[in-house]
Amino acid sequence: MKITRIKMIRDYRVFRDFAWSGDLPEFSEKNLIYGWNGSGKSTLSNLFRAIEKRQNLPEGTIEFEIDGRLVKGTQVATNDNLPQIRVFNRDFVTANVGPDFDKTTSHIYFLGEENVEKQKRVAELKEGKEQLLKQLSESTEEERHQESSVEEYASAVARRIKEVMTALGASSYTNYTKRNVKEKWTEFSNLDEIDRLGKALDEGSLDRLREACRATRKEEIGELKNPFSNFHKHWQRVSALLARTVTSAAIERLEGDPKLGVWIKQGFEQFHARNPEICPYCEQTVEKDFFTSLNAHFDDQFKQLSTELAALDADLGDQIGLLTDFEIPHKARLYDQFQTDFEIRSKGLLDDRNCAIANLESLRKSVRAKKEQPFSKVELSTPKLEIDPAHFDAVNEGIRNHNATTRNFVVTVANARKGIEDTYISKSYSRFDTTLKRLDAAKAVTQEKQSRKNSLEQELVLIEGELVSNQIPAKELTNDLRHYLGRDELTFEVEDTGYRIKRHGITASHLSEGERTAVAFLFFLKSLRDKGFDIEKGIVVIDDPVSSLDSNSLFSAFGYLKERTKDSGQLFVLTHSFALFRQIKNWFNSVNKEDRKRKPATSYSLVMGLHNGRRTSELKQLDLLLEKFESEYYFLFSEVYKAATDEVPETDLAYYYGLPNMARRLVETFMAHHYPDISGQLYKAFQRAEFAPEKKERILRFVHTFSHLGRISEPEHEASILAETKMVLCDLLEMLEELDANNFDGMIKLLSNSNTEN
Repeated sequence: MKITRIKMIRDYRVFRDFAWSGDLPEFSEKNLIYGWNGSGKSTLSNLFRAIEKRQNLPEGTIEFEIDGRLVKGTQVATNDNLPQIRVFNRDFVTANVGPDFDKTTSHIYFLGEENVEKQKRVAELKEGKEQLLKQLSESTEEERHQESSVEEYASAVARRIKEVMTALGASSYTNYTKRNVKEKWTEFSNLDEIDRLGKALDEGSLDRLREACRATRKEEIGELKNPFSNFHKHWQRVSALLARTVTSAAIERLEGDPKLGVWIKQGFEQFHARNPEICPYCEQTVEKDFFTSLNAHFDDQFKQLSTELAALDADLGDQIGLLTDFEIPHKARLYDQFQTDFEIRSKGLLDDRNCAIANLESLRKSVRAKKEQPFSKVELSTPKLEIDPAHFDAVNEGIRNHNATTRNFVVTVANARKGIEDTYISKSYSRFDTTLKRLDAAKAVTQEKQSRKNSLEQELVLIEGELVSNQIPAKELTNDLRHYLGRDELTFEVEDTGYRIKRHGITASHLSEGERTAVAFLFFLKSLRDKGFDIEKGIVVIDDPVSSLDSNSLFSAFGYLKERTKDSGQLFVLTHSFALFRQIKNWFNSVNKEDRKRKPATSYSLVMGLHNGRRTSELKQLDLLLEKFESEYYFLFSEVYKAATDEVPETDLAYYYGLPNMARRLVETFMAHHYPDISGQLYKAFQRAEFAPEKKERILRFVHTFSHLGRISEPEHEASILAETKMVLCDLLEMLEELDANNFDGMIKLLSNSNTEN
């Protein structure tokens, strides 16, 4: 697969409107493109590199023709049918010869774009590792600080609990330490917040627990029997009896005087039992009818009521006595932690007792009043009293608590101690939790940094291992560089994952542009033999491989280039160096002579001009003078001579555009041969030249103003370039003829012969 032509380059860098003309031969198997700096060589090599890297060319309009197929620049990345191609240019040098990226002064170099990128990654990883080590140190220090805070706080809480508990006689807390506190904090961490906060007791509760801790074992106390169990029945009995009346043949005088009736009743009962005929009080005979009327007055119904009232009165008296004798245990018999509460409960029960006694006495009074009025109803003014059992139950509950404490004295004391301890733990937990979260955060950061550090180190080991395995033997590189440059002052030594380059045994602190290019080009030529590239089917593009090399090194480099690329499926060499151009041209001419029928080599030149007032470049077939002669001087003389003598309108800016640069190169070449001792010093050469001073000044100003050291610049928009070009070129030819007439006449004769041949 071959690139047959670049059909179009429009608005892409220096190429404004290039289209492959019908008379321009297609690219051959071997192609030479000659052009001065700024003429578009780098642009062309970048187009080829875009195909190599499978990168689209969104700028401008570019169309390639590959094996007769049209490939647009905007479709390169998605085209799967592109040739294998390797491009050497300035981008390759930058990408494939890398310095030590860790910014030290160790002067270690790395070869190969992949290796350079890997070494960049190594440098990034090392820098990242250093940053991580610093961050790891900071997070570790923070972790230690938070751990210390937890330990110090745990120790302070342990000391406080130990002081409190030992003061309460808890000898088991003598060896209470921060370990115990941390265990309790861990236990509390499993509780929800409400339960955790609930462990913190108020001062009143704490006081009771402290009292429990100080207590000695006491005897059990019997529970009280309820003195109010039958209380409500008394009121009911009283209410019923007071409402009853006796129906009898009542004596009106006794019924109207209850006290008299009682007295008569008592006397009658005693008198009737002894002697019913004589009154013991007055010793008078009692009439029989009077006794009959008294019996009628005090009949059985009356006697029954009187008996019940007497019994009720007695029962009420007994109940009052029972309540009066009812005693509540003294609070001193209970443990200290229960005494205050028990005293409050006891007061409530005593109040209930006093109310009950008062109620019973009122009922008893009503019963006695009824005794005096058995024949009429007596109103019950005493309210029915309901005794709430709560106070009685509360007192018994206090007694039961005391008894339980006695029965479980050891457990109770232990629970009291635990309650006090839990209170301190609960109150300290919030600060511990905050510090612990900071500690956990610091640990998480440390763990994350450590994990990243481990990953970086693993990647470093992997990449450095790959770099070492990809290294070309240093001895091989040294030999190749010696053959390439034609000298052996530079040597390679393997160091770490790269190479240390030495000059005469001393580390080369700086490589010249030519040396750096040479090292990159050597690596490029070696890469053509990679397994992933078939050189016999692939395309090789080389752009100025001999930049800044001296003439001796250039010849050696050419030989190396020729040997390593002769089998290429298709070869492109682009150069601005006439010396290399001549070597490549002669090689290609030899190739064409060997295969006259096919002529596998073609030469081109890049020619500068103007397009719509802007600098532009165009690919053309090589000029015959450049093709025929071994020196660029012939071509330059021819172009200047034609411009000075042709009938071209002075307003044709495009025609005159490149002439200042050509004039400069022509005069520089002439002066270098005419005054070899000051070669390269154009101003001094002009001073030495014996020619009209005003014309020398005009020529010198022209080549300085409208050329740029071999690089064609943007056009100067001055009328002088149009008005003076032809006149200055005539002055220049006149100066060459005057300084060396033989040379001038020979060149004119050569041009005449060349025109005749054409």
